[in-house]
Amino acid sequence: MKVIILHRNSFDVIGGVESTIYYMAKELNNLGFEAIVVAKKRTDSVQQDNNNFCKVIRYKPSRYLKKATVLFHPYLEYKNAFKDLKNIILHEKPDFIISRDNLLSYAISHYYNSNKIVYIPLGVIKYYNLKRKETENIKSFILELIRYIQLKQESFFQLKALKKLKHIVVFSNNMKNQIYHAIGDTTKVSVVHPGVAEKFIPMNTEKTTIRDEFSIPTNKKIFLFVGRVVREKNIRMLIEAFKKSNYKDSYLIIVGGGDDLEYVKNMVEKLQLTKNVFFTGFRKDTELFYREASFFVLPSYYESFGNVILEAMASGTPVIGFKTEEGKTLTAVGELIENEKNGFVCENYSLNSLVRALNKAHTIYGTAEYKKMRKYCAESTRLNFSWNKFLKRILNVLQNEV
Repeated sequence: MKVIILHRNSFDVIGGVESTIYYMAKELNNLGFEAIVVAKKRTDSVQQDNNNFCKVIRYKPSRYLKKATVLFHPYLEYKNAFKDLKNIILHEKPDFIISRDNLLSYAISHYYNSNKIVYIPLGVIKYYNLKRKETENIKSFILELIRYIQLKQESFFQLKALKKLKHIVVFSNNMKNQIYHAIGDTTKVSVVHPGVAEKFIPMNTEKTTIRDEFSIPTNKKIFLFVGRVVREKNIRMLIEAFKKSNYKDSYLIIVGGGDDLEYVKNMVEKLQLTKNVFFTGFRKDTELFYREASFFVLPSYYESFGNVILEAMASGTPVIGFKTEEGKTLTAVGELIENEKNGFVCENYSLNSLVRALNKAHTIYGTAEYKKMRKYCAESTRLNFSWNKFLKRILNVLQNEV
């Protein structure tokens, strides 16, 4: 049987969504399905489609995108995908489709049996990214305005897909609640926890490659962030909290890049933290960072789920983060972190609360309780989160509809 996975980016792009596509395709292959990833053709020279577990088909971006104003990119992407995807699907004749894309989900709903489509939204755009952010200058104001208008279009297509498609799968109750508030119905929404890759395991050797790379002594604590450096990830607050905590015998490593990177780098310089805070840019060896880290910090005020939480815990690294707080945060932290068992849930969304959590981490580090916490992180994650179980549940839903 043949399964198509849809998303505008393939797994040759580094990111949480792309990694889920990679592991879904790989697990489908393990289960005996023919997996095909359909994604937009890259405009750069980075094409890493060669693998032994799935085929990658790339459709061409709209030829109008370069000529038209960037304000209408989402709409033009939709119009282009509507035609190209139809031809691909008519040729490939898949038995099922799994979509992780807002525009593509709605496009295929017009000509493919909805009973055989599962839509796995990244997040509900209406809530996570439409609030305009304060800007520092005219250039950032214009960029933020363009982004806002584009996301309005993305949100329009996503709401259409959520209402029309019959099978919606989300990773957390947090996401399910957001969909309820968006469309007033969750009868067709299933919460299915994703898996975590086998490469994310606790350190099992004495090698300290990351500590060597950044010249961090073995007796010093490492706080880690992995992800996009954008405003909703709240790295600005993390930098400030790190400065206010007992930071002098610890280091903060930020793995990733994004629109807010230059701003937070300037913050680090102004706060005189350059000897204690390191920026790595995008890395493909994130598993090494998780293993070496003393604690993982996810200070986001919006996360639909947070695959990085699972990756950290599977590596035996406790996690610090903010739970959902009405009007301030929307996260799945409260569903994944058991306070003082596999990490610390901040009391509320505030700088002082994050500082207190960091100081708790300082206090517990190296104790028997800390070692117990690391063991519980790894064991509970492996027990409860599996790509095999995830795909089997989705396929069971789809096969029962045939």
